[in-house]
Amino acid sequence: MLFRKQNIVLFIAWLLLILLFFIPFIRLISPSNIPITIYDTKAPLQPIGWLYALIVVHILLILLLPITIYRIKNLIHQLRLNAVAFFLNVLLLLGILLIPDVWVKHGILYRYDYIGVLIPIISFIMIILANKYIRSDIQKIRSANRLR
Repeated sequence: MLFRKQNIVLFIAWLLLILLFFIPFIRLISPSNIPITIYDTKAPLQPIGWLYALIVVHILLILLLPITIYRIKNLIHQLRLNAVAFFLNVLLLLGILLIPDVWVKHGILYRYDYIGVLIPIISFIMIILANKYIRSDIQKIRSANRLR
């Protein structure tokens, strides 16, 4: 029962989000070409509020996905937890895409590190797929109950 499609997809999304700890999502264009990860709080002119908000959202998302996987017996709870994970992933993705605007206001140029930006997008797609699989399981259970 643990190896349902939604759990495998959520596990892959969880591993990708853990990998995001170590992969930079942006590089500041300067003579040193500094790569910045989400947890790089010593970046020059870092927007402290934005970066710490991203850290909190990222940690909540990483803690929520194993709980969502664990709630396999109650599909309705799993669906609701997956909706919260979807919302947190949207916040993470928006934060990663909007932080550089704060740096541009200070005159710092940047370029995205595409692997670091693709990880939240792929996990976003994985959460949508898990939601689809959970809904199909709910439909199968309801149709089986009708047959009884």
